[in-house]
Amino acid sequence: MYSKEWQKRGLPHIHILLWLQHHITPDQIDNVICAEIPDPIRDPQLHEIVKCNMIYGPCGCFNRNSPCMKDNACSKHYPKNLIKETQTGDDGYPKYKRRSTDDGGFSVNIKGVDIDNRWIVPYNPVLLRSCNAHVNVEYCSLVKSIKYVCKYVNKGSDQASFALENEKDEIKTYESGRYISSSEAVWRILEFPIHERFPTVVHLAVHLENGQRVYFNEQNLHDRVNSPPTTTLLSFFDLCKVDDFAKNLLYPEVPAYYVWDKKKFQRRKRGVNVVGWPDIKREHTLGRVYTVHPNNTECYHLRMLLHEIRGPISFEALKTVNGQVHPTFKSTCKALGLLEDDEHLYAALCQSPHKIRDLFTIILVFCQPTKSEEFDNREYLKETSYDLVALEYVVRNNEESLNDEQKFAYNQIITSVNNNEGRIYFLDTPGGTGKTFLINLILAKVRGTRDITLAVASSGIAATLLEGGRTAHATFKLPLNLTTSVTPFCNISKQSNFAEVLKDTKLIVWDEITMAHKSGVEALNRSLKDIRGNKRLMGGVTVLLAGDFRQTLPVVPKGTRTVEVKSCLKRSTLWPKINILKLSKNMRVHLGEEKFAGRFADLLLEIGNSDYPSFDEMITIPENLCTVVTTVQDLISKIYQDIAHIHDKPMEWLCERAILTPKNDQAAAINDTPLMSFEGEEKVYTSIDTVVNMDNATNYPVEFLNSLKPPGMPYHRLILRVGTSIMLL
Repeated sequence: MYSKEWQKRGLPHIHILLWLQHHITPDQIDNVICAEIPDPIRDPQLHEIVKCNMIYGPCGCFNRNSPCMKDNACSKHYPKNLIKETQTGDDGYPKYKRRSTDDGGFSVNIKGVDIDNRWIVPYNPVLLRSCNAHVNVEYCSLVKSIKYVCKYVNKGSDQASFALENEKDEIKTYESGRYISSSEAVWRILEFPIHERFPTVVHLAVHLENGQRVYFNEQNLHDRVNSPPTTTLLSFFDLCKVDDFAKNLLYPEVPAYYVWDKKKFQRRKRGVNVVGWPDIKREHTLGRVYTVHPNNTECYHLRMLLHEIRGPISFEALKTVNGQVHPTFKSTCKALGLLEDDEHLYAALCQSPHKIRDLFTIILVFCQPTKSEEFDNREYLKETSYDLVALEYVVRNNEESLNDEQKFAYNQIITSVNNNEGRIYFLDTPGGTGKTFLINLILAKVRGTRDITLAVASSGIAATLLEGGRTAHATFKLPLNLTTSVTPFCNISKQSNFAEVLKDTKLIVWDEITMAHKSGVEALNRSLKDIRGNKRLMGGVTVLLAGDFRQTLPVVPKGTRTVEVKSCLKRSTLWPKINILKLSKNMRVHLGEEKFAGRFADLLLEIGNSDYPSFDEMITIPENLCTVVTTVQDLISKIYQDIAHIHDKPMEWLCERAILTPKNDQAAAINDTPLMSFEGEEKVYTSIDTVVNMDNATNYPVEFLNSLKPPGMPYHRLILRVGTSIMLL
């Protein structure tokens, strides 16, 4: 969207807001936005334009009388700090790269004052060359900054209140007026465009049967009652009765193919042709159904159904599921599985007693049923109910298998637990050195004396490899704002059942700690001190942190390499207090399990230690290490040969292969390819997404929540066919 504005001096300027579908990285920001003085030799034209148009002030100590000075400081926060790399900021705006002259930046002299990159207003080089004017370009990523821009674009002309006074009258008449300069007046007289938005958004009505809003007066009351005006919703029902293409659409999808004209939907005459439908055209138009608060129960659930059911012809059709007409829209949503309740926890009565007991245990431990009675502390029960005989067997049969490095680490940790020393250890473990074997043995040893040990990992995959393992976020209720909170705490009440577990915990094992943000460990430290009433480190609990800094560091959304390094455990205030243990002997090579394990392990260490040749932080994969393919389809064919006949494949075949990719959308696209080749009926399962505070339900409607794809979370729609491999956590 854009809007023109005229300043008091009559100078027109324009505000343009571009919405990006995805966040962009700092490197991508640098490709679009610059906040530095260009090289006067390599680009003298741009250098001169920036010098004339994009230098702020200067204000501050150079000019105390500048209009931007408030309380002896610049209200626009100039001069900015010098920084070597672009970093994403907590206020919605990035901290753009502004290098000092010592780091390759440039400066200019204006009226005897040396100006460096601290005073440069962010700009786009292409636009600046094209316009040769002041063109400020910013990237904003938080709602509050976007709301400010939207307000600025839509605020309209400047207005002023003034009074007309008559000295003979006691009454003063106040009027509202607006200032229009001569240039704005000419622009409006010539009917030039002043603002525009793209894409078009069509608001769609939602109301119960005979519940549409009707406006009437004394003259037309009778006609309005007998013939109430139609709405977009009623017109949608009528359209689905006669139009075969409309029967395939959801209510919000209709405006892309039909125009609301003369109180009914009509097919678009312009746009892109729809394949298979020669008379249908599509435009980039969005349909938005008016939001409804959950307190308006029936209308709220009607709105949910309009986003789920295609081609309904009436309100009754929306209430029909598998031929049964439900009495309310809420019961219809429940029948379709759109609402959360305890029905999915009920066991079939025909199951064996053993299966029902297993299910009952799962419900108590993991599902938090809404209608359950208050049981004893099930978290405490879970952590103290391990099979002591089985644990003793594990310890007895594996203690002697430890190599010297493993035995040293094992004794150090067990001694700290037995003597309540409360030490923190970091176990540095490259791949293949027997980390998981050692950790599970330590867990068995401590649990064998009925002491509580919590096993967590930074990822769900790693947690499944630990006995009784869970993710750190789920176990410790780590806050989601670790990157922005100054002093984060775990969301664990001191009076909660889990707090009782933490008070008696002797050992905490946190695997893949190198992937975790340092603030997560610091939050656990603060919470344990508070819950246990112990000011010692980690509240006096012995903590074993394990991982390999040569592998993946914490993932910081939109963060640079510098930001990721800053967020890792080694940059924590706790790091100097941590005892380092190391495993270096590769047990896979030692045991001869894999033919090429030795060379592969050495290569990983070379890369992780920065000893392997690289160019511009990129390495060339040796040809003898793996088979290189050029397309995703070739990759799928190589890994999953003849996957369409997966029913004929043994389970081991599937367990031996996987395709790794760093992003969820890539994983989803790769998974869809073999999934579509499977024969049989397709089953679709959906998540149930709700806001925590129902007052926010109108700001974040259900269909918006369903569209979100946060990291570490499954997509809203899960599509399965027989043969699809799924992972249970």
